[in-house]
Amino acid sequence: MGEEARKVGFDFRAQAEQCVASTLLAYYNIVQLQQQLFAVEAGLETANQQVLVCDTRWHAGTGSRQELLQAEIDRNTWKALLIQQKSLIRTAKIQLNELLSRAPDIEFTVSDTIPSFYQDRIAGEDDTDFSKNTLLQQA
Repeated sequence: MGEEARKVGFDFRAQAEQCVASTLLAYYNIVQLQQQLFAVEAGLETANQQVLVCDTRWHAGTGSRQELLQAEIDRNTWKALLIQQKSLIRTAKIQLNELLSRAPDIEFTVSDTIPSFYQDRIAGEDDTDFSKNTLLQQA
């Protein structure tokens, strides 16, 4: 095999590895954003409960109006965070669809857990053969 043909094959493999890496990063970014969404939803639920407590206290005469208004402000902040987080997830899904050469509006769900990269090692397999990594060879 000529040197030029070898370089073309080397470049193709590096490009394929970069494509796979970009796709995995995009997918895991969506998983992370989804986990953050769960946290924001929990915060909003807590804020809703706080508004109910403050409203009850205010109507019972043991709480202040200012306390109720602050709880409503906090709830609105959580609502804004929820909208922002959903927008980030939507944008990340569009980016992944584009990486996969699919229509941007295709909906899909992601698993809420990321499998361990080291599960094969735990089972006794060794995957440290860096000689197959084209990007490391180029460096």
